[in-house]
Amino acid sequence: MTTPLAQATTIQEAEATVRPAREPRGAPAAATQRGAPTAATQRGAPTARRKTLVHRLDGFDRRRGGYAPRVSEQCRQALSAGVTALSAQGLSIRDVIRVVYLVRDADAFSSCFPLLREVFGDSKPAATLRLVTGFANPEIEIEIELLVGLADGAPSPG
Repeated sequence: MTTPLAQATTIQEAEATVRPAREPRGAPAAATQRGAPTAATQRGAPTARRKTLVHRLDGFDRRRGGYAPRVSEQCRQALSAGVTALSAQGLSIRDVIRVVYLVRDADAFSSCFPLLREVFGDSKPAATLRLVTGFANPEIEIEIELLVGLADGAPSPG
């Protein structure tokens, strides 16, 4: 199922980095032999999942060549980039199990709630809101990280 956000996006290239999630602290190092579990294929948890992290999603708008002034607009742009990055990996927003929002102004974040309900719908991934003092670029109001988890045995993306 495609969300309205995914249909509306015109981003050609995601500003995000897609990489396998790191091993949890204290977890044994992944074996180096071919076919052995890696950070992207973690086993041993009651419900083992392959995890992928899409991080550093900010609200940069390629069409405007800059950042929108409002956090809700930056949130829409960041999620749009996330949808693009996920679809390039054969994943969708429905595969997201955790979202981390880094924001400078916690009060302004509430303006993102209608968008988040629209995008995530009934999937409702776990969420963390982190208040930060600032970003490398002072125009950035929000940065988003998406963690995707597929149960072992689920078809591999791509």
